[in-house]
Amino acid sequence: VEKNTRCVTLNYKGDFHVDIVPFLKIGVSFCIPNNDENKWEPTNPIAYTEWLMDKNAIANNYLIKTIRLFKYLRDIKQNFSVKSILLNTLIGNCIGEKESVSNFKNLPTSFVAIFGRLNDFLQSNPNMPTIKNPTLNTEDFNRHWDQDKYSNFRDKFKSYYEKAKEAY
Repeated sequence: VEKNTRCVTLNYKGDFHVDIVPFLKIGVSFCIPNNDENKWEPTNPIAYTEWLMDKNAIANNYLIKTIRLFKYLRDIKQNFSVKSILLNTLIGNCIGEKESVSNFKNLPTSFVAIFGRLNDFLQSNPNMPTIKNPTLNTEDFNRHWDQDKYSNFRDKFKSYYEKAKEAY
């Protein structure tokens, strides 16, 4: 068991772990702990999950599988870092409200389409963009990143996209 800034991590069986983020409802708001600053911060985990599931439905239920593949790439390569909540949001933002099913007809097609969209976004932003919680505009996910980590992620992502596009 490991105490972190906003969660408790349960490490088990090799490299596998589960992050547990406690949250409270205070009045009409949901809050998560910030152990570093000894305070509660507003968040919206239920609405965020609904947002992600809506995006998954639009993507013919291939978004969650695509996210898992990106996380596998991150975890196996270990040459870039991006927190899951930030990665989920970046990838979810690649799905529009009205999409053609042909973009998401199977997992390989979905993976390359989303990979390409995210690569386009990253390459058009050499400086770290602000990534907000799509369901709570006051929550900034950039707290998990800095310009150096972002630049490295951007560079590695471009390289992996080129390989994925070629393989596809």
